[in-house]
Amino acid sequence: MQKVQEMVVRLTRAVATAAVLLMMAVTVVSVVGRLVGVPLFGAEEMVAFLCVAVVAASLPYCQEHRAHIGVELVVRRLSPRWQRRLKFVRDLGSLGLWLAMAWAVGAYAVAKCRSSEVSLNLGWPEGAVVGLLAAGLAVTALLMVAEFIHWLRRRDA
Repeated sequence: MQKVQEMVVRLTRAVATAAVLLMMAVTVVSVVGRLVGVPLFGAEEMVAFLCVAVVAASLPYCQEHRAHIGVELVVRRLSPRWQRRLKFVRDLGSLGLWLAMAWAVGAYAVAKCRSSEVSLNLGWPEGAVVGLLAAGLAVTALLMVAEFIHWLRRRDA
């Protein structure tokens, strides 16, 4: 299971990296185009959609590497037993929150796809972009489940 997690994190990191590079390229082409009088049509929409891709693809990486913010000042002063209890409650609560967000954003993506809404300038389907964000949230939640199961097994051993 660890190999699958590593592969998923590597893949999402590659997607996020590619999206950042594309954002940079679109911005440079747009700026240079404006200087010569031929701006890139829809550059703002492209960058906004790519920004969603960066966020969605970066979430699993942040979860895997614990790159999010945590409050350790109080927790460090607790006994190891209370630290484990707090971790259990915190991880379950976080997992519930991430699953709820994935479900809600996924439902919103389905509604957007059913309504066939498209972006104003380029006519790109907005449901696909929202679906990408829902997928990033779902993958992050699945990584949290895997980490939680691993933690429980480690505690039982």
